[in-house]
Amino acid sequence: MGLFDKVKEKASDALEQGKGAAQTQQLKLQLRKLEGEVEAAGAAFGAAAFDLFEAASLSTSSDLGALATRVRDARTAVEAKKAEITSAGEDDSDNESAGESAS
Repeated sequence: MGLFDKVKEKASDALEQGKGAAQTQQLKLQLRKLEGEVEAAGAAFGAAAFDLFEAASLSTSSDLGALATRVRDARTAVEAKKAEITSAGEDDSDNESAGESAS
């Protein structure tokens, strides 16, 4: 293999690592957005619960059901995104290991 081929291979490896890092950062950005949604859903739930408590009708309300579902859904989305990030990190590790083995 010539010097040019080695340089080309190293550049290609660096490009792949950069793509993997960019993908991981994109996933982390999406995770932060989802965590913000969990916080907003929790705040809405808390505000609604407080209003019902102040009105002394907390136990008879069904308004909290929709908000509780929103909180649950947002938490599920966060956990799924965390799993996706973990999976992407494992994929990046696999790619790096394969690249090191080929060197």
